[in-house]
Amino acid sequence: MSLGASILAQRSKLAEALAALAQSYWENAAVEDLVSGLTRTFDQLLSELWQQHFGHADGCALFAVGGYGRAELHPGSDIDILVLAEQGDAHQQAVEAFLRDVFDLNVEVGYSVRNIKTCVSECRADITVATALFERRFLTGDATLIEPLQKALSHRKVWPIEKFFVAKRDEQIARHRHYDNVDYNLEPNVKTSPGGLRDIHTTLWICNRQFGTTDVAELVRLDVLTSTEAQWLIDGRRFLWWVRYGLHTLAGRKEDQLHFARQRELSQRLGFMDTESKSGVELFMQHYYRHVMALSEVNDIILQYFQEDVIDGRKPTTEPINERFRLVNGRIDVIDPDIFQHQPTAMLEMFLLMAQREENVRVRVTAIRALREAVHLIDEDFRSNPENCSLFLRILKSPYTVVTQLTRMRRYGVLGRYLPAFGDIVGQMQHDLFHIYTVDAHTMMVIRNMRRFRYDHAQENFPIAHRCVKNIPKGELLYIAGLFHDIGKGRGGDHSELGAQDAAEFCQQHGLNDADTELVCWLVKHHLYMSSVAQIATYMTHRWWANLLGR
Repeated sequence: MSLGASILAQRSKLAEALAALAQSYWENAAVEDLVSGLTRTFDQLLSELWQQHFGHADGCALFAVGGYGRAELHPGSDIDILVLAEQGDAHQQAVEAFLRDVFDLNVEVGYSVRNIKTCVSECRADITVATALFERRFLTGDATLIEPLQKALSHRKVWPIEKFFVAKRDEQIARHRHYDNVDYNLEPNVKTSPGGLRDIHTTLWICNRQFGTTDVAELVRLDVLTSTEAQWLIDGRRFLWWVRYGLHTLAGRKEDQLHFARQRELSQRLGFMDTESKSGVELFMQHYYRHVMALSEVNDIILQYFQEDVIDGRKPTTEPINERFRLVNGRIDVIDPDIFQHQPTAMLEMFLLMAQREENVRVRVTAIRALREAVHLIDEDFRSNPENCSLFLRILKSPYTVVTQLTRMRRYGVLGRYLPAFGDIVGQMQHDLFHIYTVDAHTMMVIRNMRRFRYDHAQENFPIAHRCVKNIPKGELLYIAGLFHDIGKGRGGDHSELGAQDAAEFCQQHGLNDADTELVCWLVKHHLYMSSVAQIATYMTHRWWANLLGR
């Protein structure tokens, strides 16, 4: 058989494998089996091509790197490989012929041809190269090269954990900033949006560099992850793999952006059915967003764990706040890990303490985990407790970081438990011209914008809004209205009316007087009317200027 005929046979084999895996996907096969099956297919194809060109040649080996190295392939994934050749000139013709045949498979290929010395120098110079090489997996060739490469890349001067952690953390910060640090964009990127697959990769890259493993069960044994966090990571990764595999299959190429059209098509083909109050696509996306929220928390936990134990752990400084809380290296922590179990009211007290400090105080990992274990105690008795009602209102009245605290309460499950109707809209999508985030994320953005009008810099950009806000005697009423303005979505019926009813119950339970209650309910009930008036006023202003200028 000629080499050209061999490539045609390899292409046919690949096409058959992709078609069979696609059929298995639509038949609801386990996505882990599909991902590993696709990886095995490429392992076999590349190994066969390697043998055709190299046979049993010494001094040359083939490694999978990056996503292919961690055996995480989807139908449109890049095939990233390293040809390790200690004597490049001796194997040049074979390398060129091998790579030509790999490209002839009509797949996206990322490749490098290096010796061990070059691997080390490139690794030191570029964190992206380093990360890909750290995930290498031997495929075929001279196996005696495995140990020398491992030894060279494991040297303590090649990205020590402190340096590696900071680089990957900063890399993630820059990526999240591209998405405005919002994990609930309505058309998310499954791979790179906050809470997506890349956040999982970052989590496990850091763990691998420190502990030499990405095995989730082993990380639980090492007390890096709790069993709950491990399950969130496993379930979330499985779900995102499932979505990404479907996206690639539908598109016939690498497609990681979950556009509205793809959301509808995937939800229908995967069996999400309409209900009386929600469409199938809304249910599908709510699953997506809730997994993303859990994955974001796991990612935050791991990054904070390393910051606290690896970066800051050598010189801890402690500052007492009261008999329940303290600051450790500037982060709030519980003095007693069981404090929330014994005194559930302390859950709200912690957020109030942070909102009363001008600096943005983060929460230590021990406090987050203690909070998570106690959040189920927020029940009807907790919500009707006058002390808790007072604490919640005091958070809304606080001078600093109100939105930051509400956002944290949302992430840690406190806000959804304290306001059950808010818990129902977590991950609730909305398809219209006015919103680009889910209902809960949009709600946080609305309150954030209202808070921004208070700041001095708003006087220049929003002078009228700034003056109005400064003259409002009870700003917390605005924030309550903001919390409830869209809270009725996803239930069927007029969400403004439903939200006004929920707001009335909240105001009565929290001891607001009749005038304040009436104002909050009016704001919620008529928020769409006010939006329409604002848009009409903007349009008329633009028309007035256009007429004045003769356009």
